[in-house]
Amino acid sequence: MKKLFLAAVVALTASATSYSFNSDPNRQAENTATAEVTAHSTHTKARSTVDCETAAAEAAPTNITLSASNHTVCAGSTVTLEASAAGAAAYNFNNAGWQTANTTDVTVTANATYTVKAASASGYESAEATTTVAVYPAFTAGAITTAAGVTTEGTAPGPTVTNSMAASGGDGTITYQWQRSGASSDTLTGNAASYPINNDASNYVVAGTYYIKRYARDGACNTSWVEADGKYTLTVAFLDPCCNHVWSEPIRIAACDKTVWTAHSTAPMCRSDAYNGIKYYYYNWPYMDTNKKTMCPSPWRVPDADDFDALLNCLGTSPANGVYYPESSTWCGALAGFIYDSSLRYGGLRGLYWSSTESENDTAYSLDFTTSSASMNRNLKTFGMQIRCVRDL
Repeated sequence: MKKLFLAAVVALTASATSYSFNSDPNRQAENTATAEVTAHSTHTKARSTVDCETAAAEAAPTNITLSASNHTVCAGSTVTLEASAAGAAAYNFNNAGWQTANTTDVTVTANATYTVKAASASGYESAEATTTVAVYPAFTAGAITTAAGVTTEGTAPGPTVTNSMAASGGDGTITYQWQRSGASSDTLTGNAASYPINNDASNYVVAGTYYIKRYARDGACNTSWVEADGKYTLTVAFLDPCCNHVWSEPIRIAACDKTVWTAHSTAPMCRSDAYNGIKYYYYNWPYMDTNKKTMCPSPWRVPDADDFDALLNCLGTSPANGVYYPESSTWCGALAGFIYDSSLRYGGLRGLYWSSTESENDTAYSLDFTTSSASMNRNLKTFGMQIRCVRDL
């Protein structure tokens, strides 16, 4: 402290950004001021005022908030986070670094809590704000029973395809659709988790194998149909009314479309051919013998010679007792001929179906019928004939 004469003038000097001296309460940019000393005094208030006002000018941002554009989303969705704070010049979202923008986009893959801080221009940081975003549960289309049903041509099918696991997940708004494939593909009647086949009984009166499948979707995350696990197989079969057998439709294997038939060869061969506008499928005996368990899975089997003998004994061997032409309501067989020497023979005149019973090394038994008669014959294994599966009732 300096000793001065009364009424002396002294210069005050301070160091800061701006100043307000007690001799002049207004803020000024200069760091000096003069004061007239008329009594003993200590001039420290100016420095105290500078310190206090500088600290007030550099206060941290206040009232910070963080919001999300959506708080419940599908996995993989993008959400925009938006922050707000009084006095903020920059924001730090999720400790990813400072930025001037008050929004950021995040990809949400699981339930998460997001954070933000704000900072003033001088770098003073605010408290932290948080918000949470939840992800809908993963979607699953569920499952249906995979049992197989068997009915006969012209008979109402009856069973219900039951739900073994309901669809779930997504936003929980689950809808179902049922479809049938086989002779044609159709969307079926019903949108419940189970499907009574009688809803569409008229779709199953023609012999054939039909696959019934369920599809599901939710209202937000999976808006396209997703196939459920499992399929129900319904066989509408030809019935041998005398011998307690059910006969399948002729077996069709799509791969036959690409196979060239070789005459006089016992290599497994199959092919398709068209007669009268209808595609038929033909197999030589070695192909049938190699693939019979696949072509006729249990409880079905390729008929043996005894099965065909029983059919003939039951229906007779002439149209008077049992018509074998496709118009028959008893046992239908197409007069689709057979393959020999790479060509379709006797289309419209004869129908031939292999049995699993060999006759000799190069021959096997087959059912051979025309519009006027039917019998069991021995034919070369290289012939291409149709296959019908059979099962016991």
